Amino acid sequence: MLQCRIWGDGAPIFTGPAHGVLVPAESGKMGILPGHMSLTGTVLPGIVHIFYGEKAVSIEIASGILLIEGDQVTLITSYASIREIVDECMADWIPIRS
Repeated sequence: MLQCRIWGDGAPIFTGPAHGVLVPAESGKMGILPGHMSLTGTVLPGIVHIFYGEKAVSIEIASGILLIEGDQVTLITSYASIREIVDECMADWIPIRS
């Protein structure tokens, strides 16, 4: 299980567990699963998709920095906004909203 944190404009936008994360990168979408190697890199403006079981949330971001250490995924950007929640019963799963 991943622990995912997305910060936009200096404030947390999303924090919570995830089975997988897709982020926009220079070579296309980069998938992150538990056990991913440690990585520090840049992300492009676009949509981040966070998956937890059958639930998903899409977050629009500006370019930013991605940090992966163990099963901790942190994305820091100047802009982030929750765009779409696939399952409206997810209110307890998304403790922080834009």
